[in-house]
Amino acid sequence: MFHHQTSQSRAASRGFGALAYILMSIALLASITTAMSIISRNNNKAQQTDIAISQIYSQAAKIRSDILLCMTESNRNSSGVGPSAYQRFPACNANPPGTGGNVANTTYSASGYCTNVSTGNDFSANARNLRCLAPADRSVWDNAQGDFYPERISGFEDWKYTIVSSGGNAGLQGVSLMITSVPDASGKRTPTVDNDYILRQVAKRFGSIESRLAVRKDSPDGDWNGTAAASAAFTSVNCTSPCLANTLIVWLAR
Repeated sequence: MFHHQTSQSRAASRGFGALAYILMSIALLASITTAMSIISRNNNKAQQTDIAISQIYSQAAKIRSDILLCMTESNRNSSGVGPSAYQRFPACNANPPGTGGNVANTTYSASGYCTNVSTGNDFSANARNLRCLAPADRSVWDNAQGDFYPERISGFEDWKYTIVSSGGNAGLQGVSLMITSVPDASGKRTPTVDNDYILRQVAKRFGSIESRLAVRKDSPDGDWNGTAAASAAFTSVNCTSPCLANTLIVWLAR
């Protein structure tokens, strides 16, 4: 009788031991699966970050090159308008090419720069709408020649273009391209650590002479449409660490 009970106890012990090993294996497998999932998410995030850095850098370089090529092909010493230092650069324009010419308050003023003639303030225009100085009304991006304007980058607004005067706009003078991260769900252009990192990596590639990091305000103050001085659209036009940037400025000329 005693021997029989002992055998049963040993069998039960072995059963419980096997079950414990099974449960431990399941828990270990779950931990490994969770860890692999976290690693996968982190790798995917790193990959998306690298893609965004490459896209912003390559698009800025392409847009800048296309504008400079358009200026060369126009073979003109002067546009007849605009500041003498930048007179061969395309004028700012809010209308797409082929829609009937420049709008009065969205082009060069008689005295120069991309200026709202109603307020006298500089403004930024959509880069995709730029036109060569010659031939008249020709887009900088000639699709018929296989030269396309790049698609908007996920997480960022479309590229802006401006020619800024020196008066009252310290840090923004010159001909430049500008890209800003898209507003969050509440409509705020709140800088984030992730976007700041992306923009800083692109700025490193261009260098401090050709680029600058900035903090652009929320809409409508940060729209930079000529209703106020250009500097009023920014919280900072020289965002150095620990400042978090939401905007990258790339110069074509200064």
